[in-house]
Amino acid sequence: MARFELDLLPVSFRPLVLDIAERMLVPVDYPAVIIVLALAGVVNRRAVIQSKEHDSGWIVVPNLWGGIVAPPGFMKSPVIQAMVQPMDQSNLENRPQLHEYKRVTGATRRDRTGDLLITNQPLYQLS
Repeated sequence: MARFELDLLPVSFRPLVLDIAERMLVPVDYPAVIIVLALAGVVNRRAVIQSKEHDSGWIVVPNLWGGIVAPPGFMKSPVIQAMVQPMDQSNLENRPQLHEYKRVTGATRRDRTGDLLITNQPLYQLS
């Protein structure tokens, strides 16, 4: 199998990926895969692809699936926890702003817990 090249990652992700891989003594692949999947989860349905320049009726919402495949005890779960911890912390810190955003934008749908939902309107459109 070919060695993972850090040049494939955005420059801003590389220090965190290298730090986690070094501290947890795991291949760089583990944290790299998780950070890319986490980014895809954050972007979610806000990025869409319009396949045809003049046909806005055909829009594709890309999905990214992935994971770490390794035997038990190979530090998969601790790597995942370490990589998503900054996002979890950011979510906690930004929760008041999110609720204000939902109030201002008029989000009225609620999920099972009663929290308001933001509509699935794309924020970015790639063509």
